[in-house]
Amino acid sequence: MGEKRKVLIADDEFRIGMLVKALIQWETLNLECVDIVNNGEDAYRVICEKHVDIVITDIRMPRMTGLDLVAKVKETNKAFPFIVISGYKDFEYAHKALQYDVTAYLLKPIDGDELNSALAKICSELEVKAHEKDQEEIYLRTIQDKERLVRKNLLSDLIDGKDSVIHGLAEESEFNLEHMVARVLDIKLDCRQIEKTEKKQNHITMEKVVFIVTDGLGPVVRDAILCEKPNMHLYCLLVYPPELSKQAKNKVSMILGDIQKYLLGFERYRVTIGIGVEAGSMEGILTSIQSVQHAIKSRIKLGTGRLIYAENLRDLPPDAVKNYLRGSKENFEASLDIYAPEKMQNCLNHMFEDLAEGKTVDWSCGYDIADKCARWFFDWVEDHGEECEDLFESLSEKINHCCTTNELQKALTDDLLAYLGGFREIQEVKSKKPIRQAKQYVQKHCGEKIVLEDIADLVGLNPVYFSVLFKKEEGINFSAYLVNVRMDAAKELLVSSNETIAAIAEKVGYKDIRYFSRLFTKMIGIKPVIYRKLYS
Repeated sequence: MGEKRKVLIADDEFRIGMLVKALIQWETLNLECVDIVNNGEDAYRVICEKHVDIVITDIRMPRMTGLDLVAKVKETNKAFPFIVISGYKDFEYAHKALQYDVTAYLLKPIDGDELNSALAKICSELEVKAHEKDQEEIYLRTIQDKERLVRKNLLSDLIDGKDSVIHGLAEESEFNLEHMVARVLDIKLDCRQIEKTEKKQNHITMEKVVFIVTDGLGPVVRDAILCEKPNMHLYCLLVYPPELSKQAKNKVSMILGDIQKYLLGFERYRVTIGIGVEAGSMEGILTSIQSVQHAIKSRIKLGTGRLIYAENLRDLPPDAVKNYLRGSKENFEASLDIYAPEKMQNCLNHMFEDLAEGKTVDWSCGYDIADKCARWFFDWVEDHGEECEDLFESLSEKINHCCTTNELQKALTDDLLAYLGGFREIQEVKSKKPIRQAKQYVQKHCGEKIVLEDIADLVGLNPVYFSVLFKKEEGINFSAYLVNVRMDAAKELLVSSNETIAAIAEKVGYKDIRYFSRLFTKMIGIKPVIYRKLYS
């Protein structure tokens, strides 16, 4: 049963009003009395100030009659049912009540069954209308959600370089720039130590940023399409009248401030907003997208926590990265062929020395240069029989969250050196079956402190490559396997021994019994105590 509906009673005789209240089956009909008044003006005041669903009113009342009350409420377009009570059988009153679409016209003395029957009918009709309204709202939301999805996907395709969909933006989503201009924003969140941050936390943070942006656009922006992209990019296509261009800029500046205020509690995040050039045509939106990508990459030199306008930057020459890296790929791959980490590092150092100066290539090219080097490396690894797409994506994510050339160079160099060392080790120890060794050790020592780095050292592998190799062989990562072994051992002890839960937890490697119980329940589906009762 839903929320009770509110009933207002109006009668010039208070005792009659109380009688009406006494006759109503409040609980059965799921109703409650919001007030009892003795004149039309007070009734109208209550209707305006409080939530009212049904009005029961006498006709003859001081200050304002019941029928005048009905007429005045109808003028305000408030559509709720009236039950009119009268001591007069005069046809004129009944006819006038019908003109006002009064739901029921009851004669005094009031019959309780007749009153409750009228209320029951009203409640039923209100329920039907409420259901119809809910269904209509659901339908409208579904249509709106579909439209938003179409627009979002079209913008996503444009960002990915599918320029041909630009006309679909107008044709399929009713998007137009008539008497308007547009700009593309890229709201970029960079996360320190992205590899150690939970994906769920990043997702929650981006949801809040989307809310801040949507809430902050205000009446200046007449249309907006938002689209999230990997590595915590939020693209926004904003449309506004050209005469409000300055106000739109101010809105973006305020949004940056609001996001920064929200992120004060999260030391790991840094925010920057790239702003593309203003566009007056659909084709101009493509230029705005290209320019905003250049703008946001320029944070590597200009810094984070600011607005970066593409129109204030120098143009990027065509094929800038390709021309800059000409001849570098051969030297880089030669260092890999002879397993020469020093030579590979020298190649990377040389590329980034020129980048830091910004003379032969624009700073914003740093991300693309790093991405190219990473792709060369992992293509070479795959050519030598190892699958490494996950490693490439992991490094690419790190690269996209760097904010200085030093951070970028360090992330790229450190990971590629580690991967190269690990790749060489894998080739040397393939015949030694390191995963089998690791599993045997875990089975025997599951009650002891076990960390991935120690096991990797035990089997003679770099921790990064041991982790990759373990997941490749077993289908789960090492930490998940360790938990499974410990849970199996705990189940065995719960069934075969009378030891306390705390003692069993410690035996399988958990000193905190609460954490053990939560983990056991999550993995097995029932608490340790219940498991013991069921299976011992």
